[in-house]
Amino acid sequence: MDNFFGVFFIFALIGTLDADDKAEIKKKNDIAGVYAGLVEDELARLIIKSDGSLTIFPSKDSEIVLRGKWKLEKGLVVAKLLNPEGEQITAILRQTGKDMVVLKSIRPDGGVTEFGPPHFKKKKAFGEKGPSGLYEGVFDDESLLVELTHKGNVSVRSAEDPNGDDIYTGKWKLDGKHLLLNVTTVCCDEATVKVRITNTGFMIIEVDSLDGKQTYSEALLKRQDSANKKNIRKKETK
Repeated sequence: MDNFFGVFFIFALIGTLDADDKAEIKKKNDIAGVYAGLVEDELARLIIKSDGSLTIFPSKDSEIVLRGKWKLEKGLVVAKLLNPEGEQITAILRQTGKDMVVLKSIRPDGGVTEFGPPHFKKKKAFGEKGPSGLYEGVFDDESLLVELTHKGNVSVRSAEDPNGDDIYTGKWKLDGKHLLLNVTTVCCDEATVKVRITNTGFMIIEVDSLDGKQTYSEALLKRQDSANKKNIRKKETK
């Protein structure tokens, strides 16, 4: 009889959930899983559970384990974790298909580490359509403003001195799904920068300069299949 009332209570509780609550529960169940991939050349592993708990193994060879809680905020996975010193770290991730992309981490001192390609946010649009506009972002630890004009001109200057001299000038053109920025410094150093347009700006995919070709990719953690999950559980129990 007690069991009957317990089951009845659970179903009654489920019945009181509105559509948004049910959608969020389904989303959490869909996200829950084991993910693994390279983050800054280290093989990281992520375990997300539908009960709101989360565990991160930052490196295959490291004994450091970060544990905490996660929740959904504006479509992103926001995790609050404790480091070995007991200080809180915030990790922000985005689900892409079945996989997970690590976007950034916020350290206890407020410092932010962004992962993946350098991203420039569009501050001002120079029209209703097209990529022309003013963008701001960080590249090689330098805050920059990138201006793309309607006529295909490019100018890059320091965000700390927006009215100062241009650091790079050049031309931009569309190349399929990408933009190519052909820029030159005052000292005549040339570079071709391939960027991809995003919903909020653009991200740098490749830089081809006199120093060589540098490519940038997202910190992708791929969802592991059932066989891989079993192997991981076996390793954790040893």
